Amino acid sequence: MSIPASFLTSMLAAGAILQAQSTSSLPGVISDPQNAVIPEAIVSFSSAGTAASRQVVTGNTGSYQFVQVAPGEYTLTVTKPGFTKASRDHVVLQVNVPPRSTCKWRSEPRANSST
Repeated sequence: MSIPASFLTSMLAAGAILQAQSTSSLPGVISDPQNAVIPEAIVSFSSAGTAASRQVVTGNTGSYQFVQVAPGEYTLTVTKPGFTKASRDHVVLQVNVPPRSTCKWRSEPRANSST
């Protein structure tokens, strides 16, 4: 007995739809205190509960986006040479619930130290 190819195709498509619905995303923009965007900043997220972690680099507009992220609670960290490290704990991502707004962070330029 063979399984029709159309049935297998339908099942694979349904699996892909379910997979897409079981994730979330997180867009954001990194800027300085004067609202100038910060390109090439490294944005990282991690989850202590699942040990998941990822990082992206902001584009020319200071924007970043994490896609297909498992729902859960995360810590986001932003780093760039010449700027202070910024971190945000308890960022909660939910399935089929878009973020309320784009995360807009302000990263302060690091003070120069003189000797």
